[in-house]
Amino acid sequence: MKTNMQKLVGTAVLGLLMLSNSILAWAGSKTTQEVEISDAIAKGAVMDVRSSLDTLQYIGCTFSKSSSSAGSSSFVTCYAQDKKGKGSVCTIDNPNGPSIIKAITNFSLITFGTLTGRPGCGYLSIENSSEHLR
Repeated sequence: MKTNMQKLVGTAVLGLLMLSNSILAWAGSKTTQEVEISDAIAKGAVMDVRSSLDTLQYIGCTFSKSSSSAGSSSFVTCYAQDKKGKGSVCTIDNPNGPSIIKAITNFSLITFGTLTGRPGCGYLSIENSSEHLR
């Protein structure tokens, strides 16, 4: 009788563990955002772009600094290409470039582009969220 009770308790515990693992696997929101380029905005989630089935997509940003006798300038340049080969590049003069680049992770959604009615590149957003984890 004691052996049967131990088996029953063991089976119940195992069942609860299996159920809890499946609940954890389903918990939380998840989105997929491969590179999407419109007239004014380009966006994509780093991990989704890296995991895409095609070999054309990419998205990222770089930081560069130039100095001359007239002074120095710091630039963040973001770039993307979608699965059809359409590309977009955006350069923003920003002295906080290293902080921006360090903020990009494998679970980042990068969005950049122009602002309505303004010339040049005026918008850059780095969103880090569990929604972009795989």
